[in-house]
Amino acid sequence: MGFKGSTGETTRNSKEGTLSTYLLKLYVTGSSARAETAIGNLRRICEQELGGLYQLEIIDVLQHPQLAENDKVLATPTLIKQLPPPLRRVIGDLSDKDKVLLGLEVRWSHGAHHAITGQLRFAVATLAHPRERAQHPNHTATHSS
Repeated sequence: MGFKGSTGETTRNSKEGTLSTYLLKLYVTGSSARAETAIGNLRRICEQELGGLYQLEIIDVLQHPQLAENDKVLATPTLIKQLPPPLRRVIGDLSDKDKVLLGLEVRWSHGAHHAITGQLRFAVATLAHPRERAQHPNHTATHSS
C-alpha cells in the first residue's frame, strides 16, 4: 500500500501481522498548502504516537476521484481510520494533535484514562501484596488441598 497522489512516495511503517496496526487514509486535494500541512501533521502524529504500528495511504482526490467517492469523502483533507474498528473520520489540517487522537480513538478521554489507570494500580498493588487481594470485596479466594 502506498501513496496515491502527487508525491509518488510509499510509506509502510507497520509491523506485519500485528493486530493493533492502524490503517489510515488521508484524502487531500493536490499539493496545496493545506494538504501539505495535513500530511506533515499526520506524519508527525503517527511517528510520535503510533510508532511503527500504522500504514498510511495519502490519496489525491484530483487524481483518484473514484476512491474519494467510494469512501464518501466530501471535504479535504479528510483522514479515515479503517482499522482497527470502528471506522473513524477527522476532517481538517490535523493541527490539533489531541483532537486527532481522540477522534481516531487512539487516545482515551480523560475520565476513561483515570478509570483504567486506577484499575491497573490496584492490580499491580495486589500482585505485589497478596494479602490486599484477599481483603478486596470483589476477590474470590480459592484454595487447593
